Amino acid sequence: MLYLIVFTPPTRILQKYMAIQVDKMQEEISNEFATWCEAEEMTFIDLMVEQVKAHNRPTLTFNLEGWKNIVEKFNQMHHKSYS
Repeated sequence: MLYLIVFTPPTRILQKYMAIQVDKMQEEISNEFATWCEAEEMTFIDLMVEQVKAHNRPTLTFNLEGWKNIVEKFNQMHHKSYS
């Protein structure tokens, strides 16, 4: 005879575990912010203006081609590897 035992952790333990996991994820995300110098900020602004003039911002945001161009040129100019 085969018995299947299913264990369901108490709700409070599960909630605490989930809260800890969310806190860890938020810490990891907050550590991923870039710090740019003034030259990098100006490059980013210039590249965005360039893409607006190239009609790669058809709405309130850049299209995929526009963002791809911005990222590639920025990385190339400042020897970065942002994606």
